[in-house]
Formats: sequence, C-alpha cells, structure tokens
Amino acid sequence: MGYQVRRLEKREDIVLCPVCPIDSFNWGGNYRPAAFGQLGLLPKQNLFVHMWAREADPVAVCVQNQAPVYLDSALEFFIQSSPKDEYYNKDYYNFEINSLGAMLAQKGADKANRVFLTDNMMSQLDCQVKREQSCWHVYLTLPLALLSEDSIKSFRFNFYKIKESSGNTHFASYAPIIWDSPNFHLPQFFASAVLEED
Repeated sequence: MGYQVRRLEKREDIVLCPVCPIDSFNWGGNYRPAAFGQLGLLPKQNLFVHMWAREADPVAVCVQNQAPVYLDSALEFFIQSSPKDEYYNKDYYNFEINSLGAMLAQKGADKANRVFLTDNMMSQLDCQVKREQSCWHVYLTLPLALLSEDSIKSFRFNFYKIKESSGNTHFASYAPIIWDSPNFHLPQFFASAVLEED
C-alpha cells in the first residue's frame, strides 16, 4: 500500500504524519547521522515535506540555489508521479537542500539527463530551514501542479541524507538501494505513496 500522505489543516500537523527513517546506509562509511522525512498534504493541493537530521554542525558551503549542495551535508527528496511498474524513462524531480537553505532542484528521467528548474518554477516552491543546537530541519512546500499535469493521487519517492565530499562522507536513503556504487538517481528503488482520500 505504501506511505499514506495525510491531509493537514496546518503545517504544524506534519508531526502527526508517519516517519520515514533515512537509515539505509547503502555504501559504507562510519559517519551515520540519524535522519528522517515526513510527507503531508496541505490545503490547495500542496505537498508538504519535512526532513530532519541530527547534526550539530553540518557542513554548509553553498549559499546559492542550483549549487552542488550534495557536496555539503544535505537532505534530499526525490519524487516521481508514476506507478511502481512504470518508472522507466519517466521524469522525476530531485530537491537537495543544505542547512543554509541553498537548494538544487532538477527534473529528468535519469541521472545523466537532468535540467535545472526554471526561475519561474523555483518561485513556486517554499523552502525553509531551521537550525537547532544538535539538529536541523527542512520544510519544503511543493505545488502538486508542478509535479504533474494531473493532480497526482499516487506517486513514488525517496528521502536521502548525503555528504559526497571527503570528510564524514555518507549516503543514506529511506528506501534501500541495491547498487554497486553511490547513486540516488535510481527510480526503480523509490518507495510508493498514496494521498489520503477526501
């Protein structure tokens, strides 16, 4: 059945939504920070994404959008509005955010063929980051209309925690990835989700 995306009356209700632990460390490494993601549906058909990581001092160098934040300590959300058996050659979005709020956002069918979201598309997103003493949060609001021409009732997704550069390098995912080398751009390993009925 997959992840049930609950309807929220307000953003604060995200704490009531099921937690997706980002705890599949697919490619080794000793640095393994606790992290999780949550999804909820806000009024007016907006998907609300909450991500959290236990890191007191996350590495953050990138300050502008569309910079390579995956070299920093980053939280990521990938989404594809496609059934599980129809993932191949279908576009999906990647949203990658560091603790300064810099976001890399792209669309494409695979890792090699991705395009940056336009300024107009980026303006439709609302991304906020909150730093605390021992952890940090990402709050990301995505209009469903941005993800698909039709209002999606089911989709595929994964959450990630990453730092690709040297020093505390790590590659963690919610849905496990069975692959020889680090690669989050593998929709066949995305988890499934359905929107709660009205």
